[in-house]
Amino acid sequence: ICLENLPKLPIDRPVMYSQSVLWWAAGLGCLECCKRLCAAGWSPRRPDRDGQTALHIAIAADHTKVVKALVQLGAYLSGDGLPMSLARRRGNPQIIALLDSIPCSTP
Repeated sequence: ICLENLPKLPIDRPVMYSQSVLWWAAGLGCLECCKRLCAAGWSPRRPDRDGQTALHIAIAADHTKVVKALVQLGAYLSGDGLPMSLARRRGNPQIIALLDSIPCSTP
């Protein structure tokens, strides 16, 4: 991900299959990219066409630090495809404990 090009990109512009650059950064576990993208205005709440957010992708890929950052940056913990349900299915105890410790946010 080339962060230098961010000012030239429309905020939350879908890259592929309605997935944003933030979605891809979360899936790759790039913590610094996720922080910088959110600081530039990319929303951690924006779902792709299947309802998956960057938080879902970070959980599915077991990127605990990215999960924590996305929650701190405003990702929703409830709604369609509950992140906690996904975390329990994935079985990562660190992510489950992290999500358990945070009050639910709703859209």
